[in-house]
Amino acid sequence: MSAAELLPPKFRRKVPDNIRYSERLRVEFDLIDKNGFTAVFLQVQTILGFMDDIPHIIRGSAGSSLVCWLLGISFFDPIEYGLELARFMNEGRTDMPDIDIDVPYNRRDELYARVARAFPGRVARISNHVKFQPKSAMREALRTVGVKGRIPKHYKLGKLLAESGINGSADEVRSIAKGLEGTERLTSLHCGGIVIFDDAVPEELILKAHLELESDSCASLCQIKLDKDETEDAGHIKIDLLSNRGLAQAIGICESVGLDLWHEIPKSLFGRIRACFAEGETIGLTFGESRGMRRIFKDIRPQNINEIAIALALIRPAAAEGGRKRRYIQNFNNGTLPSSEAEMPIVYDDDAIRRICAVLSCSPSVGDKWRKAFAKGNAGKIGDFEMQLALRGMSGVQKKSLLGDLHQLSKYSFCKSHALSYAFLVWRLAYLKVRWPHEFWVSTLNHNHSEYRRWVHMREARCSGLLLSRGKGPYKLGLRKGLPAIVPIMGGEQMILGSDDSLVQIETDMYNLGYWCSEKFFPGCEINLYKEPGKDGLSASFSGIVATGRMTHGLTLLCIGVENGRYIDLVVDNCDPGLFSSGVEGMGTYKNDGGCETINVETIRPVGYSTLIMKARVLSKN
Repeated sequence: MSAAELLPPKFRRKVPDNIRYSERLRVEFDLIDKNGFTAVFLQVQTILGFMDDIPHIIRGSAGSSLVCWLLGISFFDPIEYGLELARFMNEGRTDMPDIDIDVPYNRRDELYARVARAFPGRVARISNHVKFQPKSAMREALRTVGVKGRIPKHYKLGKLLAESGINGSADEVRSIAKGLEGTERLTSLHCGGIVIFDDAVPEELILKAHLELESDSCASLCQIKLDKDETEDAGHIKIDLLSNRGLAQAIGICESVGLDLWHEIPKSLFGRIRACFAEGETIGLTFGESRGMRRIFKDIRPQNINEIAIALALIRPAAAEGGRKRRYIQNFNNGTLPSSEAEMPIVYDDDAIRRICAVLSCSPSVGDKWRKAFAKGNAGKIGDFEMQLALRGMSGVQKKSLLGDLHQLSKYSFCKSHALSYAFLVWRLAYLKVRWPHEFWVSTLNHNHSEYRRWVHMREARCSGLLLSRGKGPYKLGLRKGLPAIVPIMGGEQMILGSDDSLVQIETDMYNLGYWCSEKFFPGCEINLYKEPGKDGLSASFSGIVATGRMTHGLTLLCIGVENGRYIDLVVDNCDPGLFSSGVEGMGTYKNDGGCETINVETIRPVGYSTLIMKARVLSKN
């Protein structure tokens, strides 16, 4: 039977009475029949049948398919949002389409167990064949020539060899490393891929007979030797069941207030939701709380889910590097984004397909073929593409711009479907934060796995009006002293040993818990702005506690807290963020760009919590 006969009876949504939908369905059914994909869609829907009580979102390009939306696999209309089907399946793509399902991280094993019980002895997890990359190959080469113990993150090769007493030359080590690159390093468990076999899992494919499941179930899975490519080459259907903390976070809030996760958001709250993004009040929103995301949200002030998706995609390397992100934001805010598809900036993979199609006057399937060539760095096919441009008379600045943008695809990027899935979740989390702030922070502390240090989320929760606990999580919303408080579910809350505002208690809490319970910000933190004669801009002296930090392109980017709700970005030349384990103080040049405060640091040194407390004591005496 054809897809047009098998799939419509399974539809969970009604097909809109519109020629665009009927034509798109015809195209999708033809592709599904041509490549024998019907079983993929039916198997995914079968798995979704085991999780009516487990909310999900779709990761990747599956949201581009109208069939996925009608079957209830994805939850937004691809035609309404202008998604490019070619990114998911097209005439030139015969490999099985990926339909990746995100489920709450704390319920994935429960879902595995349900699938395993439904198909006993027939379900297996797949493997990853991890290859040596340049850095791991170099470390393996160093061990091969005799370097013992921990290899520093940053080192000079010749110096490391000399200090280790190794006689081999640096060139010899580089040669060994080069030979290792691309070879197999180890076999690991794939993050979520499963296969349901028609019969028992073939014995010859089994790598591990039993994998432990956290859920309380006698059901078990095995791990097979095949990776995702080998699985598909063998004709097996691979379904990815992937973990998502943001879903668990949102579900925790909705369960506490007695609402379904996807209940309709009141339009009367849209203004407050938009303000949450425009003001950078997104700490705690899974996928939307990083320093980079907060800055983009402040810059473009998103008004809807579509613009949230742009922000989520814009921070990825393919769309961001080489000044692309800055130019896009500037043009976005000025209303000067190119209207021609031949000149459009590439924020999503879909944009690359459309831009190629506009330049070469080709079909989306051909456009996707060229997109994949650039994404995989296929030099031969990229050369063929350049010949196509030459045949059409393209040269100069236009050609250079196009090729520069397409070469960026070899770095990490989002397709629009993936960005939209996450944008729906981020928008909903922002709504839950402004509507039920106390429930939001309790669930966030229970589920969010953040780049920020623990004190940041605890501080934000305290600023929302919650009293904090010295007991260990998980937490529930309760009362203490007649006020809303975070209460450990398992009990055992430590008795208050002193005033929450006591300097001794604040310091003790910070060392023992990683956060403090006072309503006041950590003592001794401040920023002072002043004008230096003969120097442009404002200078600043600062002292604060470290919220997060990382190294990139020879710079250390730190974020420090200086008072409740105020975080300052520090840009430091070439130093190890590991030096700054607690607090910092120093001087530099201050800049405030659209509410994003940054200091280009001239001098900086680490300070401990005790030093900041001592400074606070001195200031209080004065």
